[in-house]
Amino acid sequence: MARLKNGLGRGLQDFEVALIKAMVTKNLKRDEMMSYFVRPGRIISPAAISEINAGKIGPDVLEASPHELAQYMESRVNEPPPSIDNQLSKPNSPTQLRSKLQEWLRPQFSFENSDIEIKRTLPTTKEGIAKIVRAIASFANAGGGCIYFGISDNREIIGITNGVEDQESLRAIGDKCKELLCPAIEWDRVLFEMSGTLIVAICVSMSNSKPVLIMSDYTNEVKAGDIFFRYSGQSAKIRPGDLLKLLSERDLAVLDRMRHFELDSFTP
Repeated sequence: MARLKNGLGRGLQDFEVALIKAMVTKNLKRDEMMSYFVRPGRIISPAAISEINAGKIGPDVLEASPHELAQYMESRVNEPPPSIDNQLSKPNSPTQLRSKLQEWLRPQFSFENSDIEIKRTLPTTKEGIAKIVRAIASFANAGGGCIYFGISDNREIIGITNGVEDQESLRAIGDKCKELLCPAIEWDRVLFEMSGTLIVAICVSMSNSKPVLIMSDYTNEVKAGDIFFRYSGQSAKIRPGDLLKLLSERDLAVLDRMRHFELDSFTP
């Protein structure tokens, strides 16, 4: 990560390195590049651009696409100062998801863990869709996570076609989540480029109303009353100890809300 001049402020994040690489390709002047990243309280050395260009900073970070760069630059120009809240810096933005996936695909890291799952293709069968619904439910009951489609078991970036069959598969997943999962969960579908091909990610937020249950039978592996939980590298039926912990946390949250309600109601 890039270091800041005199140690002040924060380092450049991977998504910023990706954007700077795209700016270099676009032949933007150094001062113009820096204007998109410096702000009050943050001083970045101009040498960071040269170090990125020379491969000393973020050598493995992929360059942002022209569309992502244009989106970022427009958001920075139009945002109310001094805020830097823009779509590309959010957790589920294409740039951030690509950066996370690139990090996880490095040989020294575990292939799948508690918040990531990799799939070669989008499912086309009932059994395949059931496995995705199970994974989505497990992420919602744990700390959230993402399912990436277009990555082979040996970490090769294959990509998806994003054709009619893929679109139908994504719609089927969404329909089954609405039909089978209760309470309803929050999730995003994000499409982004990587190594010249398309990757789609389904990003699931941690549920605020755990446990998320399966409401009706769908396959032999996904049945009414099932509660799935995300463990390291796999989605499985929740273990008794984890279910007790989850229910205890839910009860404590309810009691805390009741206490706040009582205090608000009786405060003179």
